[in-house]
Amino acid sequence: MVNRRIISKVGHLIVGVEHIGNTAIQGMKAKPIIDIMIAVKDLSIADECIALLQELDYEFVPEPDFPERCFMRKGSPENRTHHISLVEYMGQFWTEHLLFRDYLRKNPDERLRYSTLKEKLAAKHGSNRHAYTFAKTEYIKEVIAKARRLEQSK
Repeated sequence: MVNRRIISKVGHLIVGVEHIGNTAIQGMKAKPIIDIMIAVKDLSIADECIALLQELDYEFVPEPDFPERCFMRKGSPENRTHHISLVEYMGQFWTEHLLFRDYLRKNPDERLRYSTLKEKLAAKHGSNRHAYTFAKTEYIKEVIAKARRLEQSK
């Protein structure tokens, strides 16, 4: 699923790649945007990865409020196709996104609950992306906590 062009550009610098986001969860309603999480040993090499990915028409979007990742996107605002989160392997962003994705993949009731919440929040917040994202935070933390408890009980 992950774009081979990305791997051919930065494969020598990375230690992991995962398809995340709603398009990575069968049965979830989603915008047709592919979310890719790319892991490096240390974010100190982020600039090198960013430069190489810019050659593939990814745009770097600085996010000072989120120092644990480097965010990139591809496509115009009306036709966005991909998002990339460049993160540290086994860091909080990496582990929590995989816990969340995998828990929803395995739990259809939770997947339905999340879909319903997203629809309600989209209707309530419209194009206010920040408010929409913030409103999902508590639910996402709750699911991650459930997933952690499940992992620890194994």
